[in-house]
Amino acid sequence: MAWQRRRVRHGLDPLVRLQLFRIPALRAGLQTFLAQNLIPMGAFFSIPLYLQLVVGLNALETGLRMLPVSIAMFVTSLSGSVLAMRFSPRTIVRAGFGVLMVALLLLIAAIEPALRSGGFAFAMAMLGIGMGLVARSWETSSNRRSVPPNAARRAGFNGPHSNSDLRWVSR
Repeated sequence: MAWQRRRVRHGLDPLVRLQLFRIPALRAGLQTFLAQNLIPMGAFFSIPLYLQLVVGLNALETGLRMLPVSIAMFVTSLSGSVLAMRFSPRTIVRAGFGVLMVALLLLIAAIEPALRSGGFAFAMAMLGIGMGLVARSWETSSNRRSVPPNAARRAGFNGPHSNSDLRWVSR
């Protein structure tokens, strides 16, 4: 942080403009982004370990058991633009986190040494739906709106998809 401040004092561009973190909506969006990434990372790390070490599945069988989460996340994230026309990004993100919590409870209920395929697959699909809802909406829901236009490029919101993403949020 001292290095960042030193660069600003000398008139150079810092890696991160620390004053951006004073914006409450940006902080909330980044916290959402952190949670949105920690949940899948934890799931994609711990569930395969469980499937291989406890249940005794091989790598291919583990991958097949993980398939519902990937398919559901992909399909749900594709539907994000359609959902954004009817619901606010905040509502979509909250619904996504709600679905994630239900999915985690279902996963806990489905965990047993002799894994029930149907209950586990359903819980995994719910996990994918929740992750897909959150993944599509986190950035545009708070971060893009919270950064002043003159700082958008420095905050990383000036890429090739910026305009199209902003259009679907503004509807």
